[in-house]
Amino acid sequence: MAERKEDVRYRRTAAYYRGALALGLTEPAQVVSWADGLIEHEATVPDALYDVSLATSRSRWELYSTLRALTSFELEEAESVLFGGPLDGS
Repeated sequence: MAERKEDVRYRRTAAYYRGALALGLTEPAQVVSWADGLIEHEATVPDALYDVSLATSRSRWELYSTLRALTSFELEEAESVLFGGPLDGS
Protein backbone atom coordinates (compact mmCIF):
# COMPACT_ATOMS: atom_id res chain seq x y z
CA MET A 1 0.00 0.00 0.00
CA ALA A 2 1.38 3.41 -0.95
CA GLU A 3 1.83 6.08 1.69
CA ARG A 4 -0.66 8.90 1.65
CA LYS A 5 0.82 12.33 1.01
CA GLU A 6 -0.27 13.45 4.51
CA ASP A 7 1.60 10.51 6.09
CA VAL A 8 4.79 11.48 4.26
CA ARG A 9 4.38 15.09 5.39
CA TYR A 10 3.93 14.09 9.04
CA ARG A 11 6.86 11.67 8.85
CA ARG A 12 9.24 14.15 7.23
CA THR A 13 8.24 17.03 9.49
CA ALA A 14 8.65 14.79 12.54
CA ALA A 15 12.13 13.87 11.24
CA TYR A 16 12.91 17.57 10.87
CA TYR A 17 11.78 18.36 14.43
CA ARG A 18 13.54 15.32 15.83
CA GLY A 19 16.81 16.41 14.25
CA ALA A 20 16.26 20.03 15.23
CA LEU A 21 15.68 19.01 18.85
CA ALA A 22 18.84 16.92 18.86
CA LEU A 23 20.88 19.81 17.47
CA GLY A 24 19.29 22.42 19.75
CA LEU A 25 17.77 24.28 16.79
CA THR A 26 14.23 24.28 18.18
CA GLU A 27 12.52 24.17 21.52
CA PRO A 28 10.04 21.50 22.66
CA ALA A 29 7.25 24.10 22.80
CA GLN A 30 7.56 24.65 19.05
CA VAL A 31 7.20 20.93 18.38
CA VAL A 32 4.16 20.70 20.64
CA SER A 33 2.67 23.72 18.86
CA TRP A 34 3.15 21.97 15.49
CA ALA A 35 1.27 18.90 16.77
CA ASP A 36 -1.47 21.05 18.32
CA GLY A 37 -1.99 22.88 15.03
CA LEU A 38 -2.34 19.67 13.06
CA ILE A 39 -4.78 18.20 15.57
CA GLU A 40 -6.84 21.39 15.47
CA HIS A 41 -6.97 21.76 11.67
CA GLU A 42 -6.78 18.26 10.17
CA ALA A 43 -9.69 15.84 9.98
CA THR A 44 -7.48 12.87 10.86
CA VAL A 45 -3.96 12.67 12.22
CA PRO A 46 -1.71 9.82 13.33
CA ASP A 47 -2.38 8.78 16.94
CA ALA A 48 1.26 9.52 17.82
CA LEU A 49 0.61 13.24 17.27
CA TYR A 50 -1.60 13.23 20.36
CA ASP A 51 1.38 11.98 22.39
CA VAL A 52 3.49 14.84 21.01
CA SER A 53 0.72 17.33 21.76
CA LEU A 54 0.51 16.15 25.38
CA ALA A 55 4.30 16.36 25.89
CA THR A 56 4.23 19.91 27.26
CA SER A 57 6.10 19.03 30.44
CA ARG A 58 8.54 16.55 28.92
CA SER A 59 12.22 17.23 28.41
CA ARG A 60 13.78 17.79 24.99
CA TRP A 61 15.02 14.18 24.97
CA GLU A 62 11.71 12.70 26.05
CA LEU A 63 9.99 14.59 23.22
CA TYR A 64 12.76 13.46 20.86
CA SER A 65 11.89 9.86 21.78
CA THR A 66 8.15 10.49 21.45
CA LEU A 67 8.65 11.69 17.87
CA ARG A 68 10.18 8.32 16.99
CA ALA A 69 6.66 6.87 16.67
CA LEU A 70 6.08 9.21 13.72
CA THR A 71 9.38 8.59 11.94
CA SER A 72 12.23 6.15 11.85
CA PHE A 73 14.56 9.17 11.64
CA GLU A 74 16.79 7.88 8.90
CA LEU A 75 19.90 10.01 8.82
CA GLU A 76 19.58 10.79 5.11
CA GLU A 77 15.98 11.91 5.56
CA ALA A 78 16.84 14.13 8.51
CA GLU A 79 19.72 15.71 6.60
CA SER A 80 17.44 16.31 3.65
CA VAL A 81 14.77 18.15 5.61
CA LEU A 82 17.18 20.01 7.88
CA PHE A 83 19.31 21.26 5.02
CA GLY A 84 16.79 22.24 2.40
CA GLY A 85 14.78 19.24 1.33
CA PRO A 86 11.00 19.49 0.95
CA LEU A 87 8.84 18.67 3.97
CA ASP A 88 5.99 17.31 1.86
CA GLY A 89 7.97 14.43 0.36
CA SER A 90 7.93 15.81 -3.17
